[in-house]
Amino acid sequence: MRAEADPTASFGRDDARWLVIVLAVVALAYARVATAGWIWDDLSLIQRNVMLNPPQLLQMLGQDMWCCDPALRSGYYRPVLMISLAADRWLFGDAAAPAHLHSLALHLGCVAALYGVLRSSVSARASAVGALIAGLHPLPSEAVAWVSARSDLLAALFSLLAIHAAQRRRGVELAAWSALAVLSKESAALLPAMAWCWLRGTGASLVEPTSSAVSPDRALERRKTDADAEARPAERRHRRRGVGLAALVPSAVGIAAALSLRLVVDLVPGVVGGLSPGLNPVSALGLAARGLALLVAPWPLTGTASLSLPTPGVGAWVGAGVAIAGIAWLCRGRERWLVAAAGLALLPALVTLLTRATLGERYFYLPMVGLAAAIATRVDRSSPPNLVRGAAAVAMLGAIVALQVRLADWGDNPTFFRAAVARAPDAYSLALLGDALWTDKQPAEALAALEASLAAVPRRHLACLHLPDVAGEALGAAAYDAHAAGWRAAGCDGVAGFSEHVAAARPR
Repeated sequence: MRAEADPTASFGRDDARWLVIVLAVVALAYARVATAGWIWDDLSLIQRNVMLNPPQLLQMLGQDMWCCDPALRSGYYRPVLMISLAADRWLFGDAAAPAHLHSLALHLGCVAALYGVLRSSVSARASAVGALIAGLHPLPSEAVAWVSARSDLLAALFSLLAIHAAQRRRGVELAAWSALAVLSKESAALLPAMAWCWLRGTGASLVEPTSSAVSPDRALERRKTDADAEARPAERRHRRRGVGLAALVPSAVGIAAALSLRLVVDLVPGVVGGLSPGLNPVSALGLAARGLALLVAPWPLTGTASLSLPTPGVGAWVGAGVAIAGIAWLCRGRERWLVAAAGLALLPALVTLLTRATLGERYFYLPMVGLAAAIATRVDRSSPPNLVRGAAAVAMLGAIVALQVRLADWGDNPTFFRAAVARAPDAYSLALLGDALWTDKQPAEALAALEASLAAVPRRHLACLHLPDVAGEALGAAAYDAHAAGWRAAGCDGVAGFSEHVAAARPR
């Protein structure tokens, strides 16, 4: 059995070389984000948010992230995200490029932190493999390319730093990083459970804590000693008892302190509505199959994946089967704990799936980190044949190409949603395209997109609300009345306030 790495070993020249290579490759692959603009929620969360124009620190610490628009209030309390956005406004004003580069820097920080966490249990080469997988996989690229999704990057970065602190039994750091993670995004509330899985998966229980770094020679001696201990089950069991849930109490304390801030600022928690009307076993299974398939063949990617998408084809089901087989392969050893951590990281996204019928690609960011760590650990514990290594190199090149195509979508709002409709032509993406075109002063195209959305799913709430305003700009009175009759036939009369809206928006 391969010897364990030592988390107390000093960072050597070999590590520096691998880390520089990994970060350079990831940075070059994502260089195109510098040309991206403000997309979708960026307009409301950043451009029109009174907390950011100008930045008001005290308000960020005591307000919903959407601040003062009652229609947008969500109960999401993410002051770390808002402070990071405020830093962009303070330093760069309204420019989008620096904000996107800030997000890229956070992504590179996550990649570097993952490398450091993995080095507690695997070789430098295997750590680099895991970091590259997490850094280049196109599926969660939305978190990097979309400024409003920066909360996923911040939560992942602080979660990895918390795990790094847990490996070294640094309680104060563990509590601080855990608090910052949950103040970046609420999904990090499961961090203690995830960190426990990470400790089991990286073999941290086989390593004794120390107060200072050791030389590479001493680290090698310790790894050999730990390898010998593997042959003595009684000793291994005795040492493993030293790392239990008690080691993660500081993480739970930090998260509890962060969540208690909601009570201090009297922020009403986000309301979780009932199950989405579009939810049924077939649609949920289809979306799950798409998500699994994208793990192994990440295309096509769209920011508007929802339950209203058509039933996936044979390719998606085959891809899902391959993904399930791969996950089963990873669950054969201690890597199963890292797979479990990935599952825990994805669990909060199921609430969005069940209540809003959508599943954003950004939700896969932290789960992908866990899967990348599991793959790196498996690679380190085996010797892949040259054929597998060659296939992995080809897959990495394919991922970089897919990233370039995907990042081209983020130029502006209409471009983003046109790409979404081209790859996922459902009612949700059509309605969002119509809204984007209307905001971009293209009412005729917006009207066509919204009516296509309404035809796909009658009584589509977003389409019904926007159609009167859009048609009022694009049509004359007679044409407006004819279109309004069609909206009523499609069920829009059942949407609250629709009839009054139609009357108010009618051209005179």
